[in-house]
Amino acid sequence: MKKIISLILIGFFCFNSLVYAYDSVQANDSSTEKQEQVTAPPIPIDEKAKDIISDPNSNIKQKDNAKLYGSILLTIVIIGTIAGAMRKTVIFLDFDDLGYSFGILAVPVAMLFIFNFIPVMEELKLILLTLPSLILIYLAAQKSWQGGVRLMMPIVLITKVTWGVLFILAILNILNPSGKNAKQRRQNRALAMIFAMVATPIIARLVVNKEGRFFSPDMISKRGVSGVSNIRNGLKK
Repeated sequence: MKKIISLILIGFFCFNSLVYAYDSVQANDSSTEKQEQVTAPPIPIDEKAKDIISDPNSNIKQKDNAKLYGSILLTIVIIGTIAGAMRKTVIFLDFDDLGYSFGILAVPVAMLFIFNFIPVMEELKLILLTLPSLILIYLAAQKSWQGGVRLMMPIVLITKVTWGVLFILAILNILNPSGKNAKQRRQNRALAMIFAMVATPIIARLVVNKEGRFFSPDMISKRGVSGVSNIRNGLKK
């Protein structure tokens, strides 16, 4: 059990290190772009007056609030992950529960892909993007209720949704890394791959029953992308 807790702590430490490295890369790229940009035209007098009248500390407050909410979220996820790894509660009841958490982000991304080829009304697009995620959150909450430890249900639900969203974001960056140039895309793909490799055994530990009616790790395709097969096999352990 000590090894499991150590693995979780190491995983979160690696994740924070990756986030710090990614922020550093982004900061360097933005500073380089600013040096290359031509000096912007002067702001009109009326716009300057508006900037003076507005609160200059608003952006700082927003950043501080974002850091506060992020710290609270990370604390909840750490507590839920440790409790789930020690079997004090159930994070993912089975592979279906894991699939619901993955689908909260994966389904809207798939719908956006469809919208590239099939134009629909904005109202319908909003419904098709939000309704599946709400249904999957409800199904994930049902699984958490079936897990038995209902007093910890808020922590469990936040933990499973966070892990699901982060893992799908990592997979998306492995398949189609973001970045303005080839170097940045390689760096983002490497960071996503490292995160997925660290997160895979942790998520696998949080799955209690290695079975599912609708979802299985075998559904994750490995063709054309190195390392995805290791992720797929790691989820089944």
